[in-house]
Amino acid sequence: MMLDKVDEQSSSPQTGEKCLDYLERLFQRHGELVGRHPAIFLIAPLLVAGMLSIGVVNVQMADDMRQLYTPPGSVSLDEYRQHSRFLSDGNYSTSGVFYIGIARRDGGNLLQLNYANFIDKLNQFVLNNLTFNFEGKLLSFNRDVCSKSISCTKSNEVFRLIVDAYFNPRLTSNADVKLTYPVASIFGNRMFLGGLFGGVQTDPAQGGRISSVSMIHLIYQYPTFERQKLVDSFEKAVRDHLATLVLEDPWNDSLEFHTYSSSTLKDEVSRTTLYALPYFPISVLLLTALLVSVLCTGDSTTSKPLEGLAGLVNSLLAIAAAFGLVAAVGVPYNSTVTVVPFITLALAVDDTFILLAAWHQTDRRLGPASRLGLCLKEAGPAITVTVSTDVFSFLIGVFSSTPAVSSFCIYTVAAILFDYIFQLTFFCAVAAYGGRREANSRHCLFYWKTVDKRTTTTTAPARINPVQRILSKLYAQFWQWPASRLFVLVIYAVYLVVSLYGASTIRVNLTPENLLVTNSPLKRYIWLAEQYIYPQGFSADVYILNAPDMRNRTQLKRVQQFVDELEHSRFAVGHDSTSFWLEPFQRYMQHLGADDDEFYDYLSDFVHLSSNERWTRHLRFDQRPGRRHLLTQFSFTTGFKITDWVSRSDMVVQWRQLCDRYADLKPVVYDEYNFIADQVVSLKTTTLQEVGVAFCCMGLVCALFIRQRDVLFWVLWSLFSMDLGVIGLLALWNLDMDPTLVVSVLMSIGLTVDFTIHMAYHYHRHHEQCWMKRMLALFDVAGWPLIEGGLCTLLAMLSLVFVSSHVASVFLRTVLLVVILGLFHSLIVLPALFTLTHWPEKLSTVSSLVSITSGQKRQYKQQQQQQQKRQSPRLSNTVQSKNELVETHYIQTLEQEVDFLELENSLKSELEKDPTGCDVKKEKTRKCQVNVKSELGQTYKRNLSEEVVELRKKLDDTVPDISCREAELAQLRIEVEEGKQKLAQATRMMTFFKAQCKSDSQNGNVMLCRKHGDKQAQVEKLTNELKLLECRMRELNERYQQSQDEKLAMKKQLRQAELQAKKDRLIAEKVIEENENLIQENSQLQVTVSKMLLQTDTNFPIVGDEKCQSELVQIKENEQLLRAELISRENALHDAHVEQRRLCCQIEDLESTQRTLKQSQGKLYDQIESLQSASRVLSDENKQLRQEILGLETSIETHLANIQQQGEEIKTLRNRLSAYEQQKKIISAKLRNAQQEHREKFLQLNQLATEFRQISQSLYNDTSPARYLAECEDNNSKKE
Repeated sequence: MMLDKVDEQSSSPQTGEKCLDYLERLFQRHGELVGRHPAIFLIAPLLVAGMLSIGVVNVQMADDMRQLYTPPGSVSLDEYRQHSRFLSDGNYSTSGVFYIGIARRDGGNLLQLNYANFIDKLNQFVLNNLTFNFEGKLLSFNRDVCSKSISCTKSNEVFRLIVDAYFNPRLTSNADVKLTYPVASIFGNRMFLGGLFGGVQTDPAQGGRISSVSMIHLIYQYPTFERQKLVDSFEKAVRDHLATLVLEDPWNDSLEFHTYSSSTLKDEVSRTTLYALPYFPISVLLLTALLVSVLCTGDSTTSKPLEGLAGLVNSLLAIAAAFGLVAAVGVPYNSTVTVVPFITLALAVDDTFILLAAWHQTDRRLGPASRLGLCLKEAGPAITVTVSTDVFSFLIGVFSSTPAVSSFCIYTVAAILFDYIFQLTFFCAVAAYGGRREANSRHCLFYWKTVDKRTTTTTAPARINPVQRILSKLYAQFWQWPASRLFVLVIYAVYLVVSLYGASTIRVNLTPENLLVTNSPLKRYIWLAEQYIYPQGFSADVYILNAPDMRNRTQLKRVQQFVDELEHSRFAVGHDSTSFWLEPFQRYMQHLGADDDEFYDYLSDFVHLSSNERWTRHLRFDQRPGRRHLLTQFSFTTGFKITDWVSRSDMVVQWRQLCDRYADLKPVVYDEYNFIADQVVSLKTTTLQEVGVAFCCMGLVCALFIRQRDVLFWVLWSLFSMDLGVIGLLALWNLDMDPTLVVSVLMSIGLTVDFTIHMAYHYHRHHEQCWMKRMLALFDVAGWPLIEGGLCTLLAMLSLVFVSSHVASVFLRTVLLVVILGLFHSLIVLPALFTLTHWPEKLSTVSSLVSITSGQKRQYKQQQQQQQKRQSPRLSNTVQSKNELVETHYIQTLEQEVDFLELENSLKSELEKDPTGCDVKKEKTRKCQVNVKSELGQTYKRNLSEEVVELRKKLDDTVPDISCREAELAQLRIEVEEGKQKLAQATRMMTFFKAQCKSDSQNGNVMLCRKHGDKQAQVEKLTNELKLLECRMRELNERYQQSQDEKLAMKKQLRQAELQAKKDRLIAEKVIEENENLIQENSQLQVTVSKMLLQTDTNFPIVGDEKCQSELVQIKENEQLLRAELISRENALHDAHVEQRRLCCQIEDLESTQRTLKQSQGKLYDQIESLQSASRVLSDENKQLRQEILGLETSIETHLANIQQQGEEIKTLRNRLSAYEQQKKIISAKLRNAQQEHREKFLQLNQLATEFRQISQSLYNDTSPARYLAECEDNNSKKE
């Protein structure tokens, strides 16, 4: 049965193999083309990258969170437009909101007299005395800006009222004053304190009176006149004033001031966009060190440090070209795009390792063009698979509904594509030059030095990295452990359970602080708002954009019903928090006894009262003539409270559901962060869709290159497992689902495929039938390059550790998990999963036969290549005949080897089996062996025929290059002669072994057993000798490392000694200078001391008396000054007492006047009732007045005629403006024509380039090298 399976696998070719073979041949031809003409492919990418990088000048920065993280056409954008449009109908075009958050550093109470007075002075200074520079002019915020808006002049008026009432003992004892939270009442006026006070604590013993406040929130809504510079100048002036307050008085340092606005948030977001770029050179340096250390081996000829650095330069060229092209197209640059260079750098270097690993697998005796072709034949499809998977994973994000995700994916896709193109051109050209250097035995770093050919051949195995050798041994020992597969599957099951649990606990959350750097001042403000403001209450604006006829009582009740449902919703504070003009207006109409039909007549009178001017900004009237008194739109505010950003999204969804039920009113409930709700609502579904589509695309790409169903199934399963692990472990790492995490998940899908697809592709394409041999070979071909690529990926992203940003942190964690899980799945999990469908088979007779014949096939192929190289000048005429001889001779040798192996296997079977059933079993084995021989012979004949065709093509391609390789042929001839000698020895040994086997079969089984034992003893001796040699090599390596360490230590000691000597010299010079200075100072001091002694002998007692008297006089003067200050302070206290008494008298007078006012108010109410009766009489008179108004309207029409004349004058001015605009259009058209001509020239150049490429491709495809040379010679002869 095992033989039948092997025969079926060998005889049934798969349909996808033809596509892969065609792709491999295409890459081989491209590699040979680059190997022949490397200069073109080296210079062209440099020019293209340099030209495209100029487009970076046109880069556009995107820092508006609303535009970046809101899908186009979402509800929140429409709500923002309606909000701005409603505000633009007032006295100013747009309004800005500026917040100042004040809290104590120790978290104490701010509702104390000294703190309250300080904050009130700060508020008054901003409203009345703040000035700032704007376009060279000194503007006053009060006079030039705030006075244009009623709401600005009334900013924080509630705070002043609360503070005055809180610290006045007479008002606190008044029953009409209730300082409760969240709604306070002062003489019947309700005030919602949500958004003003945060962290409020109340005293139940005093009826819920406010006892402490942790945060005070000052809010300024001011007109901006659509000038961003004015906004920036005003906010800068406020911040500068707050900084001076802290510097002037140290007491203010106990407070912390935090400012917030939409422009401030934009500035901080734009700060994160460029925050990570300064750390990019660190990644480049780390990768340079890794590439040089890994690619420098013991062989100075085969080492590839310069080629590795060329791969790094290749990725930098791709980044420059991609960023320049995308920026020139107009795609905005945002904070997530800062990570693109790091990702591109990591992906590009992985492809470099794969190409260099494939280069090392080629035969060094071939020419550089042939080696490059074979290199691309082996690595080209693998790189194409990884690039296609990466491009597909990010290409899905290009069509994402989130603009930030879309722009990130556009930049990444462009960088990956440019890197792929430059890998096949620029890097391959560098590899071709490196192949020429290697063929000429030049040094890997110092090109002018040549290396001895003997040393290169003897040290050829040293090109394998020592770490690679150690890991390959450990890898083999691990899989030789019997319980290794069971151990791996148990760990894998635990991993799946943990990942599934983490993925089930992830939650959707989007907060503004995740878009800021760690040291941003806005983070503290957002934290205070989340702790103190939002949980206790804030105000939201409600707009009725289609106001009904308020005279109709049913429609009026519908408006009131909408307000009532909004006040009783889940997150609402209640009716007390609503500030709606309708309620006081209805009380006003009740006092006047007005009817419903007179609603609009009395509304204008109500608004024009001085106490109701604040309602004007909430009302919008019809501007058409004759309907100016009708109300078209209005707004109000109400309070809500939330605990986190997820509940905010639930609140916004509830608002919109309520607005849909009252769609006839066109209501809009607006808050600054409504756009976050759109993301939270749509993020989960869009993420599942994008991840699902990306996974399906990855499956299709894998299916194109892997045709074995079981291998494809395990690849897709491992891909799903890695993606699940990334999401689950990120969730367990305290990360929430936001747009940044979505981008990182899409990135992980593309990166995880790179690990599994390489192992699966090489496993699918490998020729080894033994599972263990196949896995060991796969470790060298794909496993070690994946480890190198994983290390490079980590080093490329390692510099993001220093970036204090949420975006950088998420990408760094994702890449770390991807590398760890990718290596775990590709090296450990996938081999164990493959065993579930392909159980490891022991090396049977057929597998040994295939491996031996394949080895003989490779040896014979190498011999024929050596003979072809040696006899290449004479092969041009007799290629076809020699190829036929090669084919027949090779088949004969294979048949002889099959006969020998059949004889050996039959002898072994006779030794192992019973002597009774020998004849029957011999016949069975003979029949099986005959079948195997015939079928294997047919398969080998077919394979040989294909290889002969390939050899003919290679010979045709290599004919023009033979003349350039005369120096190499001389060396190859020497090697061929040595190979002949070895072959002669091998043939002698084979004939000797055949004769010996025949004699042994005749003599009996005993002799075979003895010889087998002797061979085993020899093998054991050889293995022992190899172990001893390895031990010696290790000892020599350790001694060499110890000597290097000692040299380094000695060098460090010498450097330290030199530095210490320099320091000692400097110290000695300084000491000498200081000693000289001290000697001079001592001499001067001795002279002065001698002078002082002479003076003290004569004037000492007189001077002492004079000093004492002067000190007494100064003391008396100080006492007089202190007494004068005490007297002045006593007078000031007396004046303060007098003023206090006077104020008390004034307060009593005010109370008395208040009483009289109440009495007069009662009288006024009586008069109002009498006036209401009189107003009814006057209503009749109003009808007559309305007729008079009609007459006035006729006079107004005459005025309108005059206005029309003025309008005609305005038209003339507009005509002039239109003429200027036409001139402007003509100039713009000329500019467009110039641009079009430039584009046409560029297209012509592109057409010429494509024609040149087509011509070169047609020459390459249609004509063989020999025919092309013959045509060239004919043309030259004709010219002569």
